[in-house]
Amino acid sequence: MWRSRYSVLALLTICILFFVAACDTSNKTQSKVNSQSALWEEYISSHTTGLVSRDSNISVRFVGDVATAAQVGKSAEAYIEIIPKVKASVTFSDTKGIVIVPSVELASGAQYNFIIKGKELLKLPTATGLSDYEFIVQVIKQEFEVMLTGISPDPLDNKKMAVHGTLVTADKEDADKIEKIVSSKYLDKGMPLKWEHSFNGKRHEFIISGVERQKKDSSLKISWNGGAIGQDMRGELEVEVPAQGVFKVMDVRAVRGEKPFVGIYFSSNVSTRQNIKGLI
Repeated sequence: MWRSRYSVLALLTICILFFVAACDTSNKTQSKVNSQSALWEEYISSHTTGLVSRDSNISVRFVGDVATAAQVGKSAEAYIEIIPKVKASVTFSDTKGIVIVPSVELASGAQYNFIIKGKELLKLPTATGLSDYEFIVQVIKQEFEVMLTGISPDPLDNKKMAVHGTLVTADKEDADKIEKIVSSKYLDKGMPLKWEHSFNGKRHEFIISGVERQKKDSSLKISWNGGAIGQDMRGELEVEVPAQGVFKVMDVRAVRGEKPFVGIYFSSNVSTRQNIKGLI
């Protein structure tokens, strides 16, 4: 029993030491980047920084020329080091710039250090005391959220409903993979989803049509599993489907915009000729 306790304690101690060491290494790297000489402003005008998407290119701009016209479009790999290593094309984008185009997507949530070998590239005078310039890029960690945005009657048939939802991702994602995440079931039968994907690949809207109302209230289940995009995120929600002939408010929502309004959604269609004065 005591041996078991000592083993657990030893393992816990090792884990804590490893975590502290990792944090210390990360902090030292960040400190090194933050403490770089202001003299670099005379040589480097800008570079990619902060959070980036997995398929982003990394660019560096210099104050003066670092390449001849003949070198534009040719390899600049000798002057850039990437940690951890990434298979990428590193070329002179023009006489004052270098662009790094990864051959594969960057790892979700990962941090990459880019080291510019300034002494060789810029031929820095020894008197400056400058050698290598380092900067950090953080890749967006992929996550997603599924939201129900409403349930409404079929415009042509009050006996059927349509369920609307949205899946939002932190980083852009392929539409084919997104469509494998969400599924729905009604009365023990799978229901098809129709998708619309935004141009930026981060907002994905879906609709489940043809949900037939029963004689009693029923429910439709929406489930999600992030395995298709490498995320261990699962969940489900149930949507109330009102019985046939039931008329009630299903949702009230404030909509912002140039002309804000409050939308009230009913379980059955309301005639466009209905006089609602005094009803609300």
